Amino acid sequence: MKKILVLTIAMFSLLACSSEDENNLDPIVGTWYKFSEEGIEVSECEKKTSVTFNENGTFNSTSYESIENKCVIEDEFSATWTNKGNGIYSRIHNGESSNTSITFSDNGNTMTSVYKQEYNGETLTDITVFKRK
Repeated sequence: MKKILVLTIAMFSLLACSSEDENNLDPIVGTWYKFSEEGIEVSECEKKTSVTFNENGTFNSTSYESIENKCVIEDEFSATWTNKGNGIYSRIHNGESSNTSITFSDNGNTMTSVYKQEYNGETLTDITVFKRK
C-alpha cells in the first residue's frame, strides 16, 4: 500500500511539473504562418511565410512572394526577441531594435501583430495576423 501511495505522489509531482513548465512558455514560442495583412487574407504563396520563435530568445523568418507566377523566397533572416510585458515584444535585427504589440486569440493559435512606425511625420500601422498549423 505504501508503494502505491509513493508512486501516486510521484506521478502527480511529475504531472504538476510538466504542466507548470508548459504554462511558463511564452505564448509566442513556436512556428507561425502568415494569414492576413491589413484584414485581407494573403495568397497561398504568402501563406508559406513563417516565423519560428525559439525559447532561447532567437527567431528565424522566411518570407515568400509570387513573382511571375512562381512562389519564391523573398527574404530570410534570424534575429532575437524579448517579451517586454503587456503584449509588447521587442526584436533586435542588425543592431536595430523595434517594438511590436502582439495579442493572442483562438486558444493561442492566432497571433495579431500591430507594428507602428513614424515615416515623414506620419504614424504608419501594419497589422499582420499569423496562425499556427
